[in-house]
Amino acid sequence: MSKSYRDVTKGAKPCPAAAGPCPENFEIIVTVNPKRHKKEDLFQFIERGATIFRINGAFLTVENVKNNIDYLRGAVGNSAKVMIDLPGYKVRFLYLCKEIEFKADSPVEFKKEYFNYPEFFDLLGPGSVICANNGFNKFTVSEKRAGSIICNADSDGAIMKGKGLHIGDVKFRPSGSVLSSHDLKLLDLVKGCGVDYVGLSFAHDVDDLKYIKDKLKSSGIKCIPKIESKESVGNLLGILEDSEMAILDRGDLAGEIGIESVWGAQKRIIY
Repeated sequence: MSKSYRDVTKGAKPCPAAAGPCPENFEIIVTVNPKRHKKEDLFQFIERGATIFRINGAFLTVENVKNNIDYLRGAVGNSAKVMIDLPGYKVRFLYLCKEIEFKADSPVEFKKEYFNYPEFFDLLGPGSVICANNGFNKFTVSEKRAGSIICNADSDGAIMKGKGLHIGDVKFRPSGSVLSSHDLKLLDLVKGCGVDYVGLSFAHDVDDLKYIKDKLKSSGIKCIPKIESKESVGNLLGILEDSEMAILDRGDLAGEIGIESVWGAQKRIIY
């Protein structure tokens, strides 16, 4: 990804595979799982041009995130940078004990206790449509209870811990506009772990970016906003003007604005 969105117009081209290090104005981010990627795998990524290793904080405990950072630093030293992704304002099935399996046209129950931001229930009612798994699974709310909602799924599938949920055309922002306790714990953790970047998932506007920057000041860690919500597309210029770099997550953005609209948003973001 270009370090500056303005640089995209300067004629830089992506690196072909095995072409060695990328031009100075490009970063190639690789999402890694230390349980699966051995030291030799990491160096193969670097030889192919990878410059940043990304750890997704949405699917790990704070302790596991630290273990993963220590593993990466011990394996590759300073040969690549490290980025931690904060889950951000995205509504997630953060507290599942096991996968939720569902069948098409059959009721499935989602309990408030499953979610990092259970207050989003206030925006729902019978007939509301929500999406999961990057928009591939849609659910129509048929009943709303005190601590749960009953939905009908449009297809078979399963939802695992950490997966996100999209709320159709409804705009959602948590009470007080603060990050979850998990996000805040991750922010405290990374300050002393040799992390280079924090990725802010579901940034809504430039104020979100400034909030994270303030939390990270004096640490030397930079914040990269992720453009993946309808709010971030609407506030695009302000976010990018305050950023060196941005990440476009087309999967989540498809769940937010519809897969047919992603190409236009992507073209605008790159421009």
